Amino acid sequence: MAEKITSEPPQKTVLRIFRLIRYLAKPPHKGVIQLADWLGVDKRSVYRYLQLLDTLGYDVDRDFDNRYFIPEADPRQPNHFTAEESQLVRQLLAALPESHPLLESIKKKVYLTSELTPLVEDLLDIHRARLVHKLAEAIAQRKQVRLIQYHSTNSDKVLDRLVEPLSFSDNYAQIETFELSSQSIRTFKIQRIEQVEVLNTPITVAQPADGTTTDAFGFSGEALTVQLNLSRRAYRLLIEEFPTLRPFTQPRKHAQYPYCFLGEVCSEIGIGRFILGLPSEIEVESPQSLKDYLNKRIAGVKW
Repeated sequence: MAEKITSEPPQKTVLRIFRLIRYLAKPPHKGVIQLADWLGVDKRSVYRYLQLLDTLGYDVDRDFDNRYFIPEADPRQPNHFTAEESQLVRQLLAALPESHPLLESIKKKVYLTSELTPLVEDLLDIHRARLVHKLAEAIAQRKQVRLIQYHSTNSDKVLDRLVEPLSFSDNYAQIETFELSSQSIRTFKIQRIEQVEVLNTPITVAQPADGTTTDAFGFSGEALTVQLNLSRRAYRLLIEEFPTLRPFTQPRKHAQYPYCFLGEVCSEIGIGRFILGLPSEIEVESPQSLKDYLNKRIAGVKW
């Protein structure tokens, strides 16, 4: 049965609408199937959301390939109210009687042409804060959680993930977990999680003992020093996915590998997975044990 917007909780519809606004406002343009996968709904629901945006006054446009987007405003023709102008207009509107036929129309236009983008960002930040709060409770209570409708950019799929939360990154942008299905340490970005469900099932993975070092990839054990040479893309992905490693990266004068990582990890497995995802963009300087691990993982590839 096709999903109906009116059948879901109002707060979920509002959140999806705000996410859709921000998504459509950023290039590239998106097709209906891509929007459906990203929102976790069917195509009919996507058309309903697009119609709702049009009703709210948004200029949702389509290109020649039937991909949707919200055009950027022309900076040479500013048509948005500032926060101060919006406040003054609202004060003037407050003097009008509620029965005035144009009151609601004017109010809607004031809100949609002034502080919409900050409002979207604030509400999404509140949503992320609630997710972090739930995950923190699960960590404290040592409970498993279900990450509902997690959007993976690698597979471009939206799936639920059953995990055991372990720790946050320093800026709370990511959660390090033990994923039950893959039986491995996985890191998930908070902003790509739709909802968090804390389960009554206790976690099964043992927590590191006091004093045991855990690296940025979620592995514990004896530390080993790793030196990597990185392409620009590898560098950007490294500091985006593992922001705590930024202090250990430095620029270097090299055309192919303009950045260097020199830091400690506790296992070849975690950093090895990252390297194997970008084999032509990372050069391993040391240690030899990491090179041996990578060579065993992919026969015939020399690092």
